[in-house]
Amino acid sequence: MNGTCFCRLKKFFYVTTGCHARYANMDYIFGSALQGFALALILISYDIACQWFTNLMERMLDHWPDHLHVPSGTTLIPAVPKLHEPMHSPVNHQVYSLNYIPGVGQSDLECPERIWSSQSWFKA
Repeated sequence: MNGTCFCRLKKFFYVTTGCHARYANMDYIFGSALQGFALALILISYDIACQWFTNLMERMLDHWPDHLHVPSGTTLIPAVPKLHEPMHSPVNHQVYSLNYIPGVGQSDLECPERIWSSQSWFKA
């Protein structure tokens, strides 16, 4: 399993490969990407945010090294990118819809898909 974290403003990304635990890679990428930032609000756009985010705080407290923990007081908002949303069940899924998250505007949060298209060497 591969994982990547993109920052919309800074256009950086962090990549890792190989995994034996279900969400270990994305947990590590997410925790590592937050290092050095003091953010009050983080919008997380992930194709399977509805699954990954469900027990994120429990996994963080139980399994993450202390230095990767999300600072207390930081609000995390999970979202599914607009082009991926139709592939999910509509039942109780509006909480992950960019159409209902305040402040998102007309963002589609499909930046990773646009970046991947020119980075075919990452897919190997």
